[in-house]
Amino acid sequence: MNIAPPPVARVLQRVWDVDFGGWDRVLDPDHAIACFRRHNQYVIDTCPPHRLTIWTAAQGWAPLCRALDVAEPDEPFPHLNPRP
Repeated sequence: MNIAPPPVARVLQRVWDVDFGGWDRVLDPDHAIACFRRHNQYVIDTCPPHRLTIWTAAQGWAPLCRALDVAEPDEPFPHLNPRP
């Protein structure tokens, strides 16, 4: 009997094989970073500008809350792992 893998397994297999070029390449930091950057650029190039927010945690609540059209929380943005 041939049982199909669950959907999440099929998605992960696609990510490893197509996006990263195989499991051994996922473990190569330079290759993984290049894939990450390529994907980010694809999103920037294809997403309508009015639907895209480019945000980093260092920017805090303001840009994220503006994009989501919600009020900023009264508490400070969490910074649990600051870089030295």
